[in-house]
Amino acid sequence: MNSISFVDYIKYTFFNVREPEVVEKVKLNALAKVLSKHKHNFIDFKTGQINAECAKFIYEMYKAIHPFLAPLKEDFSEKSSKRFSYYLIESEFSEEQKNLVKLSSSEYILDQLTKEKKSNIVFTNAKNLFVKFRDSIDNNKSQKTEINLKFSLLKDFSEILNFDFFMFLKLFNPNFVEGNSKISNSFVNTYDINAIDDLTKLHTAIETITIRKELISVLSTYSKYRGLSGTPDKNIKIFLSAMKYLKTSNFLSDTITYLLKDFKYVYRPKFSNVDIYIPYISNLTKTFKSEIETIIRGIKRNESSSIRNNLFSGIEITKLVNINNEINTSLIVYELPYFEFIDCLEYIKTFSTEIYIKFYREGLNELFLALEFINKERSTNAFDAFYILEDAKNNIDIIDSEMSPQSENRKKLKLLLSSKNKAISNRDSIDSIISNINNKSNDILVNVYNSAIDITTIIKNISEDYKNNTKIEVENASKINSLHDFDIEIATRILHDFDLFISLLKNFIR
Repeated sequence: MNSISFVDYIKYTFFNVREPEVVEKVKLNALAKVLSKHKHNFIDFKTGQINAECAKFIYEMYKAIHPFLAPLKEDFSEKSSKRFSYYLIESEFSEEQKNLVKLSSSEYILDQLTKEKKSNIVFTNAKNLFVKFRDSIDNNKSQKTEINLKFSLLKDFSEILNFDFFMFLKLFNPNFVEGNSKISNSFVNTYDINAIDDLTKLHTAIETITIRKELISVLSTYSKYRGLSGTPDKNIKIFLSAMKYLKTSNFLSDTITYLLKDFKYVYRPKFSNVDIYIPYISNLTKTFKSEIETIIRGIKRNESSSIRNNLFSGIEITKLVNINNEINTSLIVYELPYFEFIDCLEYIKTFSTEIYIKFYREGLNELFLALEFINKERSTNAFDAFYILEDAKNNIDIIDSEMSPQSENRKKLKLLLSSKNKAISNRDSIDSIISNINNKSNDILVNVYNSAIDITTIIKNISEDYKNNTKIEVENASKINSLHDFDIEIATRILHDFDLFISLLKNFIR
């Protein structure tokens, strides 16, 4: 089809005639001779079509690589390859590294805690072991280099997905069925620009793939990861052999050049240079911290539950009217900041109204007015703490009212939380409302917590002065005998209840 006529040959060779069409035919004729020397024949030079032999060659590659195509597409094309990168890293762990991971896992930590070991020791050991594990990876540069190389080789290998074997082979046999491995003699010659375009994609993919021993190794690891261990090793060797043939000669490049009649054709491969360790260690560290925090929260919940039941025995917890878990549910589902102090405020409000004001307010007021403190500043501290606890209920109600159905905050939140997309796109506005409430709630918590500690300390000192006739806190502790609403028995109950209250609040201190 592209053969040069005798007249054109004479004009070109002896008379140096360089007409563009003649020059092209001479070049194509020379290229055809080069291609004819190869053992494979992808072109029917008489018709200019792509030969069925080309389809048969690609078909043998397809049969060998077919089991890998769908998994590779899912891991390296449609989805992130993060999961396999983790698998690859962990498959190279030494026995020591595997043991360190086990000893710093949440399962092992929980096991140690159930054996009634001190939680602070368990957590400290886990953190030290995790740091040791992380250092063992960070300090092993050769291991990191080897794994990164393997992953990059497999990532480049996945470039083969840019060539659609099935659609290419269908051009040579319209009845070709994906996965079919028994129709190698059913292909016919074709001339289709799509087939040429596909060959250029195959060429780029093949030139991108680097064949070396590490690729064989990581393909074996990937086979295990994807459960492809039943795939014969010879299949992948067949594929790599065919690819090596296409890589180590200009055969495919020359074939495409001939078909396109474009002597400027070049491939543009892009090679990977990936560091999979940085995201792995970062995510592992976040997971470790998250698991530790979850365990600690669980311990605190259990402790809080026990203390709460003891402190509020027979007392119903006073619920907040407006700041409630209904809003929190949406905020947590949308992964947004949420109200952190609902339980805490409810406990403070309950303690203030059902215990402090009901049983201890009058007695403490009488005590602080009657006794003469050694340090006048302590007298001020005592009354400050006294009024902070008395005012806690009102301060909590004020914060709660900021989220009433009539408030601008509640109306705005209701609108912004109407859908996840709206909530996420307005994260800053939501964060501003929630943070404002959380900060005010935290102020109440800290003030009440410190006030409870102040009163407990003062009552302990006064009790010591009364029992031992000392003057640690006050000048006239003996005057307690003449008081109407306060006595040493009440002091004992105050210390018991306030100690429980302080232990409960400690679980919420940031």
